Amino acid sequence: MEFDWDNNHCIICGSANPVGLAAQFTVSEAGAYAAIVVGETWQGFQGMVQGGIITGILDDAMWYAIYGRHEMATVTAEITVRFIHPVRINVECAVTGHVVQFRRRLQSAAAELVQDGRVCAIAQGRFMPKLSVQDSLQ
Repeated sequence: MEFDWDNNHCIICGSANPVGLAAQFTVSEAGAYAAIVVGETWQGFQGMVQGGIITGILDDAMWYAIYGRHEMATVTAEITVRFIHPVRINVECAVTGHVVQFRRRLQSAAAELVQDGRVCAIAQGRFMPKLSVQDSLQ
């Protein structure tokens, strides 16, 4: 299923979301990459990015890796995140994602977030092909 890029309100990467992070991912056969600076709006404890936002960033990296390699829009079926070090606000971090296994009905991917040369968080996820909202309600 094709993705509607003109109507992207994703809180992480949405160009149509005025309050989102507006992360811009670069994709290739190898995976996805983005450099992101998260500001105070997304702070958890003082000076630290909130864990749900970190999870969202990792989730998007895996989504973009799958879409970039297979041109398939997906939804997250399962995600596991390991937080290793705090991610500081207002400091650039790099997130990468890559496809681990591609199957017609379920794809697996992995991602990591690095700041100042340290891996701060890693994730593994499984993704299903995206259905339309109407299809998923039936």
